Amino acid sequence: MFLVSYGPKQLGIPSGTIFVALMIAASLQVFTLPFFATFADKHSQKKVLLTGCVLVAAGAFPVFALFSTGTFWGILAALVIALPILHGVSYGVISGFTAELFPTEVRYTGTSLAYQLGGIVTSAPVPIIATLLIQQYQSSNAVAWYMVISAVLGFIAIATAKTVRRKNGNAIARVDELTI
Repeated sequence: MFLVSYGPKQLGIPSGTIFVALMIAASLQVFTLPFFATFADKHSQKKVLLTGCVLVAAGAFPVFALFSTGTFWGILAALVIALPILHGVSYGVISGFTAELFPTEVRYTGTSLAYQLGGIVTSAPVPIIATLLIQQYQSSNAVAWYMVISAVLGFIAIATAKTVRRKNGNAIARVDELTI
């Protein structure tokens, strides 16, 4: 996580303060990940992910503003917004959404490749890009704009994605029908 390095190096925040807040925020994901996944299953995975993109775009600047206060409560608030909410709304839903992008015959392979290659291409370079943006512009606003642009691109990708529709209704009922 970029903020673990950014806080001590750029803002002089003790790493212990960040780690305690991070531990609290991360522990809240135990509740938010299954909540968002269940909510998306009952409503619409695509709509929840699109909402997540909007929330990330809207939350990028407030997260950095709260974190930059340097106070424990500001850092905790930033990380609670960032992890269990902004990250949770996407991460709790993405596996189910990705699985619906592929037909049954290639679903496991397609999902795995999409997830792994997507992570390499989009997630792996984020700390490097964020660090370079901070060095170049001397402001967390550049990283927040990067988050906004990424969220907009994610929104477009999700909005235009075509999912595989189940032709025979409930998948479990279909499996029971085939095995009887």
